Amino acid sequence: YGGWVAPNIYYLGVAGCVNVVKGSRRITIGGISGIYKSFDYNKGHFEHPPYTPNTLRSVYHVRQLNVYRMSLLSSPKIDVMLSHDWPRGIEQYGDVRRLLSQKK
Repeated sequence: YGGWVAPNIYYLGVAGCVNVVKGSRRITIGGISGIYKSFDYNKGHFEHPPYTPNTLRSVYHVRQLNVYRMSLLSSPKIDVMLSHDWPRGIEQYGDVRRLLSQKK
């Protein structure tokens, strides 16, 4: 589910799309929230409270169902697509040793 979270801040939800219109100009913004993990990608959203240590992590993973839903949009195009997943290899531009020690 998406919606307004604060003035000028709109949450698109797990997967969502909005049209922003100003005068005669229109821009379509889409987004998919979550971290890609192949193990959970083809699963539905099965997590529910009380969360286990495993479901507390998997609840944030992108699902194929949400990608499919976004592909069904009738809008002719999405002008801006947002994702919160990190670009592949981005961790190599920081302190990898420190990152991995905190990840454990």
